[in-house]
Amino acid sequence: RGVRRTLDDLLALLDARDVGALPDELHHLLGQCRAVGARRIQLAVGKCKSAFDYGKLVGLEELLAETFEAMDARCGGEPLESTAAQCSHAKQLADRLAPLVGGPPDKSPPSATPSKHSSVLPPSQPLQRPQRDNTDALPLVNWEIARALGDALNAACVECESTLEKLHKALVSCGEQCELLLRSLVGSCEQIGATRMARLVVDFESRHTEFGPLQLDALRTLHAETLSALSAPEGLLAASASALRGTSPPRTSRLKPAEEGLFVAVVDDSAFSRKIFEATLLPALGADAQRSKAIGGTKEEQVGFISFALGLVDASLHDLPPPHRQADVVLIDENLALDGDVHLSGSYVLARLREQGYVGVACLASSCDREQLARLMAVPGVDLVSPKPFHASALAAALLKAHEVKQLVTSAHATQEKRAPFAEKLVSLTHLEGLPHSSIRSLMDVAYNNATEPSSPSSAGKRPRFLSASSVYAKLAQLEKRFQQSESTDQVCHSLKGVAKTAGACRLAKEVQAFSANPTTAGIAQMWSLLDATRSKLLATGYLSLPSDPVSPTLPHIAHRWEKNHSSFSA
Repeated sequence: RGVRRTLDDLLALLDARDVGALPDELHHLLGQCRAVGARRIQLAVGKCKSAFDYGKLVGLEELLAETFEAMDARCGGEPLESTAAQCSHAKQLADRLAPLVGGPPDKSPPSATPSKHSSVLPPSQPLQRPQRDNTDALPLVNWEIARALGDALNAACVECESTLEKLHKALVSCGEQCELLLRSLVGSCEQIGATRMARLVVDFESRHTEFGPLQLDALRTLHAETLSALSAPEGLLAASASALRGTSPPRTSRLKPAEEGLFVAVVDDSAFSRKIFEATLLPALGADAQRSKAIGGTKEEQVGFISFALGLVDASLHDLPPPHRQADVVLIDENLALDGDVHLSGSYVLARLREQGYVGVACLASSCDREQLARLMAVPGVDLVSPKPFHASALAAALLKAHEVKQLVTSAHATQEKRAPFAEKLVSLTHLEGLPHSSIRSLMDVAYNNATEPSSPSSAGKRPRFLSASSVYAKLAQLEKRFQQSESTDQVCHSLKGVAKTAGACRLAKEVQAFSANPTTAGIAQMWSLLDATRSKLLATGYLSLPSDPVSPTLPHIAHRWEKNHSSFSA
């Protein structure tokens, strides 16, 4: 019924000669056809985008009648009255418009007919309807058009590259401007004579290909080849190639944020799903082929995925030396099974990852229904939830957008740290360079051991005693005790400062020095806060293996919580 009304509206627009409103109605009609799976009408509407007349309208009316008949046949019942009515309406309309049409209506899908983009080719090479595999057979550049531009060629190339950049932004923001920008790009390609690139864009539109990162990369690659051809041997761009590079956006796609690509870690128990991830999603994300991998075929890989995502091991679960780089994106199957039995949930794996300091983008994948997907989206630490099967381009665009947001947040935090009174790094272990990673970890385990003795009734209201007297925690507790008892803290400050520097806690060491000059309660709380932050940083980077035991209050106004709950803290 919706398509029927839209065709009536198209007829009214043709009668009123309101050509400007036709594209919107055709776009609306295309969406209606896609919604019900009317494939043949969908292809015919795609053919109507360049020009629409009464003949094409009659063809669409007859295709709608055939579609109704096909739906009746599929349902297996008596034909509906609407089917007979549509057949009668299509015949009557064809008879009424026969004088205007002048021939049988064209209701076939797009075929080998001349295109409006033929101006980019010499007259001896008419442009036929784009086929899937004939793009490379076309000339890269129409030299007659390129030479005719003269000095304006450089500006036209900049405009073409600017349109590509706008396409990228629309894709990352999941906007709806891609179709309009693609049409604009065709015009830009025609202007500079980029024959092959124009054909590729037309291919995307004529086949109704959903535009995604892979298609954008293909256009960028072809654009770079076109610029190279225009620069040499003809030399049309040679005079201002440097100016072109300086005024236009970089040709390297920002969909790949780092030169070496994103580090993407995937865990899935299905071997086929892992192959799909590696063949479609990882390339769409511009993933680093050396580091990125989909694992999960064995229990060891499923359990070891956390270490893999944190960068502590490679995809074969072999230890990696520091510094450890976390995965930029992790994608976790919600139901990880072995021998047909689910033994791990993706939500549990993600929770453990976040506990150990993972800060990247996290996506859970599941083949469950929409309600379950909505419940997964509410899981703490989840950035995205993807159904299975997934559309690689759409999922990649969503993941890249989430990654870009994470980068902006990280950048904001880094800016705040630069403005903070402590400009030094939180942790620095440069003085331990050359030592094996296992040796550094052993030293850090001793320095940051915060295990405490069991509490007793007599110790109520007091900080638990730390088992390792040489740890930074024990030294800071000793300093706090002397300060509370109004005793001299100079010697303890000197000792704590030395231990902190040796243990890599450079920002804590500076805070100890400031406290020594001006002892305050706020200074004690700040040192506990920095110590906990330092320990968390070392845990996240793999330089510390001891379990966390948060015993220290981080601000003066929550100190009473420690006094009240000291027993639970020590437990």
